[in-house]
Amino acid sequence: MLRIINLKVAVFVLLFSLLAVFLIHSFDSIGQDIGRHLKLGEVIWQTKSIPQTNLFSFTEPDFPFTNHHWLSEVIFYGTYGWFGFTGLILLKVFFVLAAFLLLFFIAWSRSDLKNPQGRTLEITFWPIAISFLLSIFIFIERTEVRPEIFSFAILAFFLFVLFGEKYRGSTLDLQKGRTSNLLWFLPLAELFWVNLHIYFFIGPFLVLSFLIDQAINRKNKRENMSLSQLYVEGSNRPNPKDSLPIIGIDVDGEESGARKSHILPFVDLSLKKIILILSLVSVATLANPNGLQGALAPFTILKEYGYSIVENQTLAFLADFFGFKLTTFVFKLSVAVAASLLVITFRKTRQRIFEILILAFSIYAGFKMLRNLPLYALISFPVLTVLLTDVFNQGSTFLKIPSVVKTLAGKQGRTLKDKSTTSDVRGYLSGIFKITIAAFLIFMIFWVSGGGYYKAIRSAKSFGFSVPGELEKAVNFVEENKIEGPMFNNFDIGGYLIWKLYPDHKLFVDNRPEAYSVKFFSEIYKPMQESKEKWKELSEKYGINFVFFGHTDATPWGQAFLKNIVRDSDWKAVFINNSAIILVKNIPKNKPIFSKYKYEFTEK
Repeated sequence: MLRIINLKVAVFVLLFSLLAVFLIHSFDSIGQDIGRHLKLGEVIWQTKSIPQTNLFSFTEPDFPFTNHHWLSEVIFYGTYGWFGFTGLILLKVFFVLAAFLLLFFIAWSRSDLKNPQGRTLEITFWPIAISFLLSIFIFIERTEVRPEIFSFAILAFFLFVLFGEKYRGSTLDLQKGRTSNLLWFLPLAELFWVNLHIYFFIGPFLVLSFLIDQAINRKNKRENMSLSQLYVEGSNRPNPKDSLPIIGIDVDGEESGARKSHILPFVDLSLKKIILILSLVSVATLANPNGLQGALAPFTILKEYGYSIVENQTLAFLADFFGFKLTTFVFKLSVAVAASLLVITFRKTRQRIFEILILAFSIYAGFKMLRNLPLYALISFPVLTVLLTDVFNQGSTFLKIPSVVKTLAGKQGRTLKDKSTTSDVRGYLSGIFKITIAAFLIFMIFWVSGGGYYKAIRSAKSFGFSVPGELEKAVNFVEENKIEGPMFNNFDIGGYLIWKLYPDHKLFVDNRPEAYSVKFFSEIYKPMQESKEKWKELSEKYGINFVFFGHTDATPWGQAFLKNIVRDSDWKAVFINNSAIILVKNIPKNKPIFSKYKYEFTEK
């Protein structure tokens, strides 16, 4: 028995270790969001105010901007100031592992709890392990240091509290109108969430889904409070003598009108408390610098997007554009598994309203946008555990494996005359499967940490805490040669340039599509790159003196711009490396620069 327990623990430790290994990787997103977050955190900390307009751009400086993750930026700024990029990576690892640990406890702790019907819910090793493994391979789609890491932890806390509330209640808890005190921490968590990341709207949705579940199952709770479920506090056995006067049950166990009249207030008290919690959580969304506008930001922000970004694309679009992707494949596989489990356990649909609602939301969100896959990964972990446990408890063939047992027994010349033999063989096979999955996890840990995995999927990531320095070299070139603005830059590297060049240089654009008008992207930014005539006209209008461009830009307009600008005699390339190219205007004041640094480009 001890050996089996140790094997289970070893597998769970390996699962967490694999997740940690996936999280500890190079800061390959250095040219994207993190620089902007650090600079905004610095501005907020120093000025003690949150910018309400597009602070960093000279093209649309007065365009209103709602910062829905200002508190995350302050935390990032403080962490970076004390511990550098290594500290930021470890901060990410801490919050993500904390989120998964809470979700793990949801499943693990249920083995000691009872459902509202008083029947012990048997939690096995395999539902947890299968759900955990699927979740990891979906979650690794987004493992950068972003404000959403705080959302992951708070989302897990909400799930931990609500799942705990749903499955914790003994009959005495229901009889006395008891609910978990942890519910009162949800509004407090929402106060932080609304200032940390835009996923805060999920908080009220989770509580509402839980309320719907409890309201629908209220009748079941009353009807299933039988005499056999009523326990005297401090005792392991029912005491009819003590129980009868309280709840009005007759000798035959039939419900009387008195019992119903006593139970209904208890159930209603619980629902009223949940409604109050939902109200407080909803009101907490208003506790942000922009009030109602900030609370509604998740539903209005996409209206300002005049520029398409990869993380906001649907999975169907990305499949056509990029082809096969492991995380999206596992996501679709997991969704198929979940759908199959719901069909198999359709008789329990009413008891699983909460699970079905949040699972449906996460599936929709995942298919809608690539960036939402971690939401599904987190939500599906406990939900799949519940559904798989339902299937295992119904006596699935995988759990009982009668045919396998008989086959093995026949080969050994034995007959199964008692249950102990069946149990021994089942335990033997289960041990083999556990050893197999442990070996797979060990292999994956070494493959990822050794860099083989990232090479196989052609990713720029590498295990460890390294930070690419190519963009820093380009910025140093601008500063060392005292190149003057205004500057034209592309969307992708705007966040990095904010961090390194503001306030000495304001940007043409940065990677916050919501901080610019739709008209800006459609009539200025894109046309300048697509048309030589528009480039000449608008670059003169804005007085552009140099171009700082991330040449890994894969957009059609970005590629067209690069092909044209390097052959334009009005512009001279003075710097190029693996990440960026810098060109200055061919005018007398820039001659000392382009005469010293000269690049020639030939057509292929």
